[in-house]
Amino acid sequence: MIVKITFSDLDDKESTMLFGNSYKNWFTQFEEYLYRTIKWWNAKEILSCDIYEIIDVQKTSDKWIGYGGLKWCCELDFQAELNSEAKGLKWVEARQYKDMNFSFDKDKFYKTKNCLKGRLRYLGSSSSLEIRKELAEKKHPVCHGFVKCQH
Repeated sequence: MIVKITFSDLDDKESTMLFGNSYKNWFTQFEEYLYRTIKWWNAKEILSCDIYEIIDVQKTSDKWIGYGGLKWCCELDFQAELNSEAKGLKWVEARQYKDMNFSFDKDKFYKTKNCLKGRLRYLGSSSSLEIRKELAEKKHPVCHGFVKCQH
């Protein structure tokens, strides 16, 4: 199974990431991704918040990439990963991302939204404007932008 999640950041910029069942299930990989993209200092002061809202969650029954230990991948790089999988496994042709049929999954949507809410639980405010202001006032370095694909 592959789960496609569309996020927005504090500036309403959207990004789509894919997660799948490999040596860990997709949700465990998603939780790890959240912990890498929303960072806290002393569990109370936020340092970075690259994901603010989950917009859409879709799934397909297609299998996750079975070569190379990929944990998650941005949508734009996924076909390249499928091509690498085919080459590594010596397949004649790679699976095509465009041929995968995704559909909205209500249960996974609410599960991921609750997980994100839990990760943001220490924030005193919930508006993106107030969070951006809080981040700007921090003396700690802040990393902006979405995390690159992790291999």
